[in-house]
Amino acid sequence: MKKIYKKILIIRFSSIGDIIITTPILRSLREKFPDATIDYLTKIDFAQLLTNNPDLDNLIGYDKAKCDVKSLKKELKAKEYDLVVDLHNSLRSRYLRFNLATTVLVYSKPYFRRWLLVRFGINFLKNAKSIYSRYYEVCKKLNLVEHKSYFVHFTPKEAKSISDYTAGKPPILISLSAAHFTKKWALGKFAEVVSTLQDENLVVLGGAKEKKDVEELKRLLPRESKFVDLCGKLDLLQTAALMKESKLLLCHDSGLLHLAQSQNLPCVAIFGCTTRELGFFPINANCVVVQADLPCRPCTTMGLSRCPRRHFGCMEMITVQTVLERIREKL
Repeated sequence: MKKIYKKILIIRFSSIGDIIITTPILRSLREKFPDATIDYLTKIDFAQLLTNNPDLDNLIGYDKAKCDVKSLKKELKAKEYDLVVDLHNSLRSRYLRFNLATTVLVYSKPYFRRWLLVRFGINFLKNAKSIYSRYYEVCKKLNLVEHKSYFVHFTPKEAKSISDYTAGKPPILISLSAAHFTKKWALGKFAEVVSTLQDENLVVLGGAKEKKDVEELKRLLPRESKFVDLCGKLDLLQTAALMKESKLLLCHDSGLLHLAQSQNLPCVAIFGCTTRELGFFPINANCVVVQADLPCRPCTTMGLSRCPRRHFGCMEMITVQTVLERIREKL
């Protein structure tokens, strides 16, 4: 007899991309257990990504400044979950999941194999599956039907708030965002792309921390060049709404790549220090990765503040011409 779970908790604290990648699991769990209460625990900073998700009953936003872990554990214990799916597997999530439910499923990170790949170039991850597929492996015993799509839901309010930027001509979005230097393509090359695509409606995305990059981008461009600067002006759901009405996204290996996939937006993604084996390549067929074939890749699992080989060839070898060709193929 198959077990029917009535109260389910998903745990994934961060970050943007990782949380978006969990959304197919939510859809599959809802289909498998339509009458269950499905809750999701994440950091308050990222909760917006799941605010309108129809596959969830309750969203628990963890705010470290307002709630200690012991109090959170007590709150979760009172809910009497019978299934916990820990897709983070951090020290915090281990403490919280202990003795929390009758069934606990845990995502196992390939730390050692990643370390061998990055440190010595020994690749036991050649046939590694994407993080999306690995999350489904965690739930293998539940016999879930897979969904190969990401789901982020915005409301008419968000759609209306971005309508001025899409009126007349769907934009090409350009994201300068990347968490680390070794994931970032040169601003001078972005400037060449922007100046070449002046016939398009160009919108530059990013957080407030990208403001300095935008100012430098403007300095590098001819005076007559133009684009719309939305850095620091949109929240995540407004960004998703903008992506829904856009033609293409040019970006790095970042959370916005996965957000774009949730809206089925074609992407040209520039990858530097990271590779497919680490699990975060796009899963949508309308997305393409531009990368340089170098034996020193990957040099890190997350990103670094400088190139450890000092040549930064993984980004320097990616030409503006190649990126423009990939963009035109997707338009």
